[in-house]
Amino acid sequence: MSTAVRTYFSGRRVRYIDNQFNLDLTYITDKIIAMGYPSRSLESLYRNNIADVAKLLDKKHGKHYLIFNLSCRQYDYTPFGNRVIDCGWADHHSPPVALMWAIYAFIDLWIAVDSQNVIAAHCLAGKGRTGIVICCTLLMQGAFTKLQAKTTTEYVNAAVNYFREKRGDGVENPDQIKFIRDFLVSSDTIGADNKLQFDAKLQPSLFLGSLILYNVPVGKGAAVELSLVVYLKCRSDWNVVYNSAWSYSPLPCYDAYQSEIIIDVRSRAALERRSTCPRAAICCSC
Repeated sequence: MSTAVRTYFSGRRVRYIDNQFNLDLTYITDKIIAMGYPSRSLESLYRNNIADVAKLLDKKHGKHYLIFNLSCRQYDYTPFGNRVIDCGWADHHSPPVALMWAIYAFIDLWIAVDSQNVIAAHCLAGKGRTGIVICCTLLMQGAFTKLQAKTTTEYVNAAVNYFREKRGDGVENPDQIKFIRDFLVSSDTIGADNKLQFDAKLQPSLFLGSLILYNVPVGKGAAVELSLVVYLKCRSDWNVVYNSAWSYSPLPCYDAYQSEIIIDVRSRAALERRSTCPRAAICCSC
């Protein structure tokens, strides 16, 4: 009875079915798995039972799997040997670009260190947020470089369509599809320090050359901690492209006579840009 209920609620999503298992779980590639939320108690009547998921992954991959929890919910990770990384964001939204790069860095490293390693990603239904991460990973891993695509949009569409075909359902929110494109375009800037296998010729990127702030208030002689935040369009947490606070240290603020500031815009290979302003302003060059 419970299997019939789960099958009904999974809708069009392709399930993993054999003599022992019937799970909302799909092998997108031999190393990348998309699945529904692993649950317990009453919720397991219509979602994957966490014990069954753990049993399948242990049987097929031993200790060579790593799970990415993209939902905003946490659960007991001990059935998976605590090999779970929490990196979720709100449903029906896109993640900050920096978060996606952090997720991809984990995936790329995990797959690279051992040929037996696989990753599994889930949100709730294993469609939107899961699709974003897997599509971005497929693109960065060079899954579509042999296509005769000429534009970034064509590469993105190939990844989205491939995921939908394999999973039976996929990324449908236009904002999320746009995010995949923005992520791909950012591979020569934010993601330049990652080992990327995507070598297709992309459309030109737009660079922010400089930002000049005049008459920055300094209070009554107290120390001022400045930060730089760049938004894609409007001022929203979901549109943040760069935030200097991600480096966990405030921007170095110098006195008005020195009038310069240094912004580290790379995760490992720091780029330093300095400028001097004749009007004793703070100049940011990134």
